[in-house]
Amino acid sequence: MLSNNNTTFIRDLYKDFFITHIGVTYSINEQRNTVNELIITNYN
Repeated sequence: MLSNNNTTFIRDLYKDFFITHIGVTYSINEQRNTVNELIITNYN
């Protein structure tokens, strides 16, 4: 299991694996930003 940024390169690189899209909220300097990440596994 790994997580990585949701980019075309990463999606193509791991296309043969199970990919789940998630939203992750980061707090930096009192600012909250939500980004999309991928959870990639070799099992379902």
